[in-house]
Amino acid sequence: MIGSLSTLIEERALDEPARHELLTIAYRATKQLEQFVAHVLEMTRLESGDVRMQAEPSDLSGVLYDAVDHLRDVLDGRPCRVEVPPRLPAVHLDAILLPHALINVLDNAAKYSPPGTPIEITASAEGRDVVIGVADRGIGIPAEHLHRVFEKFHRLRQPASTTGVIGGAGLGLPIAKGIVEAHGGAIWAEQRHGGGTIVKISLPLQRGRR
Repeated sequence: MIGSLSTLIEERALDEPARHELLTIAYRATKQLEQFVAHVLEMTRLESGDVRMQAEPSDLSGVLYDAVDHLRDVLDGRPCRVEVPPRLPAVHLDAILLPHALINVLDNAAKYSPPGTPIEITASAEGRDVVIGVADRGIGIPAEHLHRVFEKFHRLRQPASTTGVIGGAGLGLPIAKGIVEAHGGAIWAEQRHGGGTIVKISLPLQRGRR
């Protein structure tokens, strides 16, 4: 960001395409910095317990579709299927916090899977819980890293890639974990049969359980 802006200031003879490219680079870097600061602040709030839950019975299918719609630009035409049974019970959830957790999980799935590959979102009642699954067909997570992806600042490296660590602060999934646990639920990752990853979120049907 600083390099692009300093070049714009110092090189007055730049043509319009070059100026536009530098401004685009600076804008994207600014958005990344904005997201990083927002994630750090949110992680701090979660860790300090300064989060006010306002949970009420909600239609989970609407929450899932809203999360997908919020990430329309990030998904960029990627197939994203949502499968929810018609009689899924209502779940007590915070209408702002839980969608944010789902958005973080979906964003992570898109980030770690090739463009054009589908993301599949499911939800089902299992005993006294509702379990949400977000499955991608990406690079997958080695078994020894499945629990570590929810640690702060932990990011995976792409195998056989010159790009190294995928961009991001490594806070999206830890924030999702904090939000889910504030709902009395649990979140974990599994290896998807055939390649890729499934992140699962379990939420209690009865408020306050656990």
